[in-house]
Amino acid sequence: MSEILVRLGPVPFFSFGLTLAAGFLLGAAVAIREGRRRGIPPERTGDFLVLSLVVGLLGARLVFVLLNRQYYRTFPWEVLLLQDGGLTFYGGLPAVIALAWTWQRGSGLFYRLLDALAPAAALAGAVALVGSDLFGRATGLPWGVTIPGGAPVHPLQAYWLAGLYALFVLLWRRRRSDRFDGEQFLYWLLGDGALRFGLGFLREGSRFWGLGYDQWAALLVLGIGWLWLRARSSAFDLQEEPGVRYAKGAGQEILEAAWWSLGLVVLVAGFYLRMGGS
Repeated sequence: MSEILVRLGPVPFFSFGLTLAAGFLLGAAVAIREGRRRGIPPERTGDFLVLSLVVGLLGARLVFVLLNRQYYRTFPWEVLLLQDGGLTFYGGLPAVIALAWTWQRGSGLFYRLLDALAPAAALAGAVALVGSDLFGRATGLPWGVTIPGGAPVHPLQAYWLAGLYALFVLLWRRRRSDRFDGEQFLYWLLGDGALRFGLGFLREGSRFWGLGYDQWAALLVLGIGWLWLRARSSAFDLQEEPGVRYAKGAGQEILEAAWWSLGLVVLVAGFYLRMGGS
């Protein structure tokens, strides 16, 4: 149901493709700005983002193919076909983290780069989900959406984008309150994992011991993130460095809260407008 929004000659532009591109561009702008504040040259962050797009895509596709290897043994030529999806988030994430380690290993800015990417990833995901297709179980709630030939279902996209947007606001508000490098990234990792685990209860699909396979993956990530956070926060050499403008965050003002709320309204309204025109 990722419908064609516009055609330029014979070339169709699908809703998810456009929102994915918009999310990447907005996320890149946030990451470059935050990277500059953390002492990373903008051009270096930009180069990393372009390369991470390729590396993350390859990692996400590789894990998806491995998880569905029986199918691809029968149809090996379909490994490169991405028009129907076939990407795994927890395949792309380790690939991007490994790239960041290689990219900044010599400069010692590995954790600062991850911190710059954290709010950017949350915002990019929220924007991209406006045009995605991810529906949950049947529901009688008034905000449910009806897909062709079916009953009203939970709009998991709307739930997920709202959660990611709230995570972005939280990370952006506290970005000057870091106690150590890597804290922002680890909070993003835990927040994203919690969202994936919680929303998994509304998804259809195979289950193992009452949980979907994506929920088990989210639990694994939550465990790793929690242990990683504890290790970083208790390390003896983690001191605030003068290269980063650390500061304690002030209370949220009414005007700022209104702007954040408006952003969420625009994203959710964009999703429902798209669904209404499907």
